[in-house]
Amino acid sequence: MGLFRKKEFIQKQEFNLLHERLHGAFSKVRMDFTEVLKQMTTFKKNNQNLSHESTILGARISALEGKIDFLQKTFLNFQNSTSIPKLESAEQIAHEEEGPEIDYFQQLTQTQLAIMGTLLKLIMISKKKWISVKSIANEYYPNNDYRNVKGILSQYTGILLEFNLIKKKTIGLLMYTALTQTGEKFCKENSEKLLSLVKDLKSHQVD
Repeated sequence: MGLFRKKEFIQKQEFNLLHERLHGAFSKVRMDFTEVLKQMTTFKKNNQNLSHESTILGARISALEGKIDFLQKTFLNFQNSTSIPKLESAEQIAHEEEGPEIDYFQQLTQTQLAIMGTLLKLIMISKKKWISVKSIANEYYPNNDYRNVKGILSQYTGILLEFNLIKKKTIGLLMYTALTQTGEKFCKENSEKLLSLVKDLKSHQVD
């Protein structure tokens, strides 16, 4: 009887853990959708730069759709299971949190991918993990004043942040970016393609 109760207790813990993870994931997606809806409301009120804003919102919505699809599959698999699933390893949990496989070359624009390539290039040259957005601007837009491209770069890096490819932090008065584990994997697998997008620096103009 003691063994049975112990097994039942472990199964209950496993169920609670899965429930907490799913609840947290759904809450994050709900928050993301709320943010997108706010931006869409602002977008309707101020219809300047329509094409650019549409691209940004489209990319964010695509990322959210991927997250929702993954959560639905996870929840359905749990519902259809005949027994409470076993506790996953730390590696499995980390893989689930990364979400479904995304084709970034389909979801991101050439410029957004080129920004990733520029970040990768600067990391390789400097041997540093964190690169300032100003350094990215000087490398990718050498013929433009940083003040003129700061806003657009902030939006592009914001999209890369939404796709969990980079992370950001402020050091002093400057914003810095670094690759996430997902970003490192993507760059490692596609380094040649990404670096090829930033070769002809002289032709770059503010989009």
